[in-house]
Amino acid sequence: MKPGFIVAICGGPGTGKSSLVRKLVAHYDAMPVFEGEEKDFPERIKNNLKNNENQFESRLYFRNLLVRMHLEALQHKAAGKLVIMDTFWLTNLVYVEEWLEDGLGKDLMREVYELDHNFLPLPDLMIILKANRERIKDFTLKRGRDFELSDDVISRFIKAGEAHYDFFKNHDNAVFIDRSELDFDNEEHFLKITDLINKKVDA
Repeated sequence: MKPGFIVAICGGPGTGKSSLVRKLVAHYDAMPVFEGEEKDFPERIKNNLKNNENQFESRLYFRNLLVRMHLEALQHKAAGKLVIMDTFWLTNLVYVEEWLEDGLGKDLMREVYELDHNFLPLPDLMIILKANRERIKDFTLKRGRDFELSDDVISRFIKAGEAHYDFFKNHDNAVFIDRSELDFDNEEHFLKITDLINKKVDA
Protein backbone atom coordinates (compact mmCIF):
# COMPACT_ATOMS: atom_id res chain seq x y z
CA MET A 1 0.00 0.00 0.00
CA LYS A 2 1.50 3.29 -1.13
CA PRO A 3 1.37 6.11 1.45
CA GLY A 4 -0.11 9.56 1.01
CA PHE A 5 -3.60 8.77 -0.32
CA ILE A 6 -7.10 9.94 0.66
CA VAL A 7 -10.15 7.73 0.22
CA ALA A 8 -13.53 9.37 0.89
CA ILE A 9 -16.52 7.12 1.53
CA CYS A 10 -19.46 9.22 0.39
CA GLY A 11 -23.18 8.88 -0.29
CA GLY A 12 -26.45 9.88 1.24
CA PRO A 13 -27.17 9.56 4.97
CA GLY A 14 -27.93 6.03 6.10
CA THR A 15 -25.83 4.21 3.50
CA GLY A 16 -23.38 2.84 6.08
CA LYS A 17 -20.44 5.13 5.41
CA SER A 18 -19.07 5.32 8.95
CA SER A 19 -19.26 1.58 9.59
CA LEU A 20 -17.38 0.92 6.34
CA VAL A 21 -14.75 3.52 7.25
CA ARG A 22 -14.16 1.81 10.60
CA LYS A 23 -13.65 -1.56 8.89
CA LEU A 24 -11.30 -0.06 6.29
CA VAL A 25 -9.28 1.78 8.94
CA ALA A 26 -8.79 -1.47 10.85
CA HIS A 27 -7.96 -3.39 7.65
CA TYR A 28 -5.31 -0.92 6.44
CA ASP A 29 -4.22 0.55 9.78
CA ALA A 30 -5.17 3.86 8.18
CA MET A 31 -5.92 7.30 9.62
CA PRO A 32 -9.67 7.88 10.11
CA VAL A 33 -11.37 11.25 9.70
CA PHE A 34 -15.02 11.22 10.80
CA GLU A 35 -17.82 13.75 10.49
CA GLY A 36 -18.95 12.92 14.02
CA GLU A 37 -21.84 11.38 15.91
CA GLU A 38 -25.02 12.81 17.39
CA LYS A 39 -23.28 14.01 20.56
CA ASP A 40 -20.83 16.03 18.47
CA PHE A 41 -23.45 18.22 16.75
CA PRO A 42 -24.90 21.37 18.35
CA GLU A 43 -28.50 21.03 19.53
CA ARG A 44 -29.64 23.76 17.16
CA ILE A 45 -28.17 21.90 14.17
CA LYS A 46 -29.84 18.65 15.24
CA ASN A 47 -33.17 20.45 15.59
CA ASN A 48 -32.71 22.07 12.19
CA LEU A 49 -32.19 18.67 10.59
CA LYS A 50 -35.09 17.10 12.45
CA ASN A 51 -37.54 19.89 11.58
CA ASN A 52 -36.19 20.72 8.11
CA GLU A 53 -35.64 24.36 9.00
CA ASN A 54 -32.82 26.93 8.97
CA GLN A 55 -31.11 24.93 6.25
CA PHE A 56 -28.75 27.77 5.32
CA GLU A 57 -27.10 27.85 8.74
CA SER A 58 -26.95 24.05 8.83
CA ARG A 59 -25.25 23.92 5.44
CA LEU A 60 -22.80 26.60 6.56
CA TYR A 61 -22.09 24.65 9.76
CA PHE A 62 -21.34 21.49 7.79
CA ARG A 63 -19.28 23.40 5.24
CA ASN A 64 -16.99 24.60 8.03
CA LEU A 65 -16.89 21.16 9.66
CA LEU A 66 -16.05 19.35 6.42
CA VAL A 67 -13.37 21.86 5.43
CA ARG A 68 -11.68 21.35 8.81
CA MET A 69 -11.90 17.59 8.26
CA HIS A 70 -10.32 17.85 4.84
CA LEU A 71 -7.48 20.04 6.06
CA GLU A 72 -6.79 17.40 8.73
CA ALA A 73 -6.83 14.68 6.06
CA LEU A 74 -4.41 16.65 3.90
CA GLN A 75 -1.99 16.92 6.83
CA HIS A 76 -2.07 13.14 7.27
CA LYS A 77 -1.59 12.64 3.54
CA ALA A 78 1.40 14.99 3.51
CA ALA A 79 2.89 12.84 6.30
CA GLY A 80 2.59 9.81 4.02
CA LYS A 81 -0.54 8.28 5.54
CA LEU A 82 -3.45 6.47 3.99
CA VAL A 83 -6.54 8.41 5.10
CA ILE A 84 -10.12 7.09 5.11
CA MET A 85 -12.89 9.71 5.48
CA ASP A 86 -16.63 9.21 5.93
CA THR A 87 -17.45 12.16 3.68
CA PHE A 88 -15.58 15.21 2.35
CA TRP A 89 -16.01 18.92 1.79
CA LEU A 90 -17.75 18.91 -1.63
CA THR A 91 -20.53 16.50 -0.61
CA ASN A 92 -22.24 19.26 1.37
CA LEU A 93 -23.00 21.00 -1.93
CA VAL A 94 -25.27 18.06 -2.81
CA TYR A 95 -27.43 19.01 0.18
CA VAL A 96 -27.25 22.69 -0.71
CA GLU A 97 -28.68 21.90 -4.13
CA GLU A 98 -31.22 19.42 -2.78
CA TRP A 99 -32.43 21.05 0.43
CA LEU A 100 -32.00 24.81 0.13
CA GLU A 101 -34.72 26.76 -1.61
CA ASP A 102 -33.69 28.90 -4.57
CA GLY A 103 -32.64 32.34 -3.43
CA LEU A 104 -29.78 34.31 -1.97
CA GLY A 105 -28.79 31.63 0.55
CA LYS A 106 -28.39 29.01 -2.16
CA ASP A 107 -26.44 31.40 -4.39
CA LEU A 108 -24.13 32.32 -1.50
CA MET A 109 -23.41 28.68 -0.69
CA ARG A 110 -22.67 27.95 -4.35
CA GLU A 111 -20.21 30.83 -4.33
CA VAL A 112 -18.58 29.49 -1.16
CA TYR A 113 -17.92 26.20 -2.93
CA GLU A 114 -16.56 27.91 -6.03
CA LEU A 115 -14.06 29.65 -3.75
CA ASP A 116 -13.29 26.44 -1.83
CA HIS A 117 -12.40 24.74 -5.12
CA ASN A 118 -9.44 27.12 -5.42
CA PHE A 119 -7.60 25.65 -2.45
CA LEU A 120 -9.22 22.31 -1.57
CA PRO A 121 -8.38 19.31 -3.76
CA LEU A 122 -10.68 16.36 -4.26
CA PRO A 123 -9.85 13.06 -2.54
CA ASP A 124 -7.73 10.63 -4.51
CA LEU A 125 -10.65 8.20 -4.57
CA MET A 126 -14.33 8.74 -3.85
CA ILE A 127 -16.44 5.65 -3.19
CA ILE A 128 -20.09 6.68 -3.45
CA LEU A 129 -22.41 4.28 -1.62
CA LYS A 130 -25.97 3.81 -2.83
CA ALA A 131 -28.76 1.83 -1.20
CA ASN A 132 -32.45 1.20 -1.64
CA ARG A 133 -35.11 2.74 0.58
CA GLU A 134 -35.38 -0.28 2.87
CA ARG A 135 -31.63 -0.42 3.50
CA ILE A 136 -31.36 3.33 4.14
CA LYS A 137 -34.21 3.18 6.63
CA ASP A 138 -32.61 0.17 8.33
CA PHE A 139 -29.19 1.85 8.64
CA THR A 140 -30.74 5.10 9.87
CA LEU A 141 -32.79 3.37 12.55
CA LYS A 142 -29.82 1.27 13.69
CA ARG A 143 -27.55 4.23 14.31
CA GLY A 144 -30.31 5.69 16.47
CA ARG A 145 -29.82 9.42 16.14
CA ASP A 146 -32.98 10.89 17.65
CA PHE A 147 -33.17 13.73 15.15
CA GLU A 148 -33.18 11.31 12.17
CA LEU A 149 -35.94 8.87 13.06
CA SER A 150 -39.01 10.49 11.50
CA ASP A 151 -40.36 9.31 8.14
CA ASP A 152 -39.91 12.83 6.77
CA VAL A 153 -36.19 12.88 7.59
CA ILE A 154 -35.66 9.40 6.12
CA SER A 155 -37.48 10.43 2.93
CA ARG A 156 -35.18 13.44 2.60
CA PHE A 157 -32.17 11.18 3.18
CA ILE A 158 -33.29 8.89 0.36
CA LYS A 159 -33.64 11.82 -2.05
CA ALA A 160 -30.22 13.11 -1.02
CA GLY A 161 -28.72 9.70 -1.71
CA GLU A 162 -30.20 9.69 -5.21
CA ALA A 163 -28.82 13.19 -5.80
CA HIS A 164 -25.25 12.00 -5.10
CA TYR A 165 -25.26 9.98 -8.30
CA ASP A 166 -26.21 12.90 -10.54
CA PHE A 167 -23.72 15.14 -8.78
CA PHE A 168 -20.66 12.87 -8.98
CA LYS A 169 -21.34 10.78 -12.09
CA ASN A 170 -18.89 12.77 -14.24
CA HIS A 171 -16.01 12.74 -11.74
CA ASP A 172 -13.22 10.44 -12.92
CA ASN A 173 -12.14 9.42 -9.43
CA ALA A 174 -15.67 8.54 -8.24
CA VAL A 175 -16.81 4.92 -8.08
CA PHE A 176 -20.39 3.94 -7.28
CA ILE A 177 -21.22 0.92 -5.13
CA ASP A 178 -24.82 -0.22 -4.65
CA ARG A 179 -24.80 -1.81 -1.22
CA SER A 180 -28.48 -2.71 -1.10
CA GLU A 181 -27.50 -6.39 -1.21
CA LEU A 182 -23.99 -6.06 0.23
CA ASP A 183 -23.02 -6.74 3.84
CA PHE A 184 -19.48 -5.56 4.55
CA ASP A 185 -19.26 -7.93 7.54
CA ASN A 186 -19.20 -10.60 4.84
CA GLU A 187 -15.56 -11.06 3.79
CA GLU A 188 -16.42 -11.62 0.13
CA HIS A 189 -18.45 -8.40 0.01
CA PHE A 190 -15.77 -6.46 1.90
CA LEU A 191 -13.14 -7.60 -0.61
CA LYS A 192 -15.08 -5.83 -3.35
CA ILE A 193 -14.13 -2.57 -1.64
CA THR A 194 -10.55 -3.41 -0.66
CA ASP A 195 -9.74 -4.77 -4.13
CA LEU A 196 -11.06 -1.53 -5.62
CA ILE A 197 -8.97 0.61 -3.26
CA ASN A 198 -5.84 -1.46 -3.83
CA LYS A 199 -6.09 -1.09 -7.61
CA LYS A 200 -6.55 2.68 -7.37
CA VAL A 201 -3.75 3.21 -4.87
CA ASP A 202 -1.31 1.03 -6.85
CA ALA A 203 -2.21 2.53 -10.25
